[in-house]
Amino acid sequence: MADNIQSFIKELAFEEALTNHLLGHGWNEVIMNPTEEQLVENWARIIYDNNRDIDKLGNHPLTASEMQQVMDKVNMVSSPYGKKKAANPTSVQKWEEERPEGLDK
Repeated sequence: MADNIQSFIKELAFEEALTNHLLGHGWNEVIMNPTEEQLVENWARIIYDNNRDIDKLGNHPLTASEMQQVMDKVNMVSSPYGKKKAANPTSVQKWEEERPEGLDK
C-alpha cells in the first residue's frame, strides 16, 4: 500500500483533501457544490477547449442548441461505457444544424 493513503471519517474532510490534491496536480479550479447548469456549462467549456482547431470549433464555443445535441446523444445511450464514449470531449461530431452565419463549422 502507498504511504500517503489516508482514511476519512467525515465526508467533508475527504472532499477538502481531494480538492487540495487536484489543485496541486494541475487542476485550475474545482467547482464546489455545482448545480446541473454549472456542470453542463463546464462540460461545454471542456469540449470547446479540446476542439478549438479551425477545422472544428475555431474561436466559437458551442451554442446552447449544439450542447443540447451532445446531451441528447449521451442520454440516448444506456450503458455506462457507451455514455462515457459518447461524452468524450475530444471529438466534436458534425452538428445537425448549421452554425449561425460567421461561425466556423
